[in-house]
Amino acid sequence: MEYKVDRPWYQGGDSKTLLIVAGEAVGCIDLTKIRKEHILEKDSVMIIQLPKPELCYVKVNQQDSRVYEVETGFMTFDEAKLIETAYKEAEKQVAKTALESNIMEQTKKNAELILKPTLEQIARKKVVFRYDLTGVKIETETKPIFQK
Repeated sequence: MEYKVDRPWYQGGDSKTLLIVAGEAVGCIDLTKIRKEHILEKDSVMIIQLPKPELCYVKVNQQDSRVYEVETGFMTFDEAKLIETAYKEAEKQVAKTALESNIMEQTKKNAELILKPTLEQIARKKVVFRYDLTGVKIETETKPIFQK
């Protein structure tokens, strides 16, 4: 990744650094957002509306990353600040790359692989995940609590 600070108003004032960045991004589904109304049950099926996947965290591993080159402009002495800012931009780039490589879809697949079997075993029902319940309707029987 190249990070450059342009100063067109100042001849020779541009600064840039080249980084080889190692980073990681993790997608997750926040299960604390699930409410009672997000769960529909009928006979042997349970439909659960899961929250949309999100990026839990994005991190640049500075130990595995390398500063390849640093060029500071004339009268620019703060090389450490330039590198620090470049790493912050690299973190944004890691997040962008993760989103472009379908991390959200992979997070959904992982929920299916990990969470679904666990819930099916606990509920003893077939579990179906949805991320939007629009148009899903399960008719439930209403039974009187007390009979005359």
